Amino acid sequence: MLKVYTDGASRGNPGLSGAGVLITDEDGNVIRQHSEFLGVMTNNAAEYSALLKSLDVIGSIDKELVSGRAEFFSDSELMVMQITGRYKVKDPGISEFVKAFRKKMRSLKLEFVMNHIPRSANSAADKLANEAIDKREVQQTLEFK
Repeated sequence: MLKVYTDGASRGNPGLSGAGVLITDEDGNVIRQHSEFLGVMTNNAAEYSALLKSLDVIGSIDKELVSGRAEFFSDSELMVMQITGRYKVKDPGISEFVKAFRKKMRSLKLEFVMNHIPRSANSAADKLANEAIDKREVQQTLEFK
């Protein structure tokens, strides 16, 4: 079983955003980590983008390490509740993220569980998301001088 930690960060709402993904095996050994600048978006869109990026990363992992089950962890209670169907999705843009997640999960043939965790338990994914923004901010500063 894979353990997948995701976080989307946005500096402003909307603002510069990044995605962080940390994937471990069930013993906590890191299999992959991913950090990506997302551009300008809302915090909710960044959270969902990070979740979708995690599925791309899972798709790149050797199939022997993917046992057909993934446990996801996020500090975004709203996203977890929407993905699990406990909250309705009212925003059409967010609805597209939910549909994309479900479609990708079917194509990966993975069973999944979504867990809401406190921000303090998601620090590795948060760090990756913020590093992506930091690197992009430095590049922007250099580009405009």
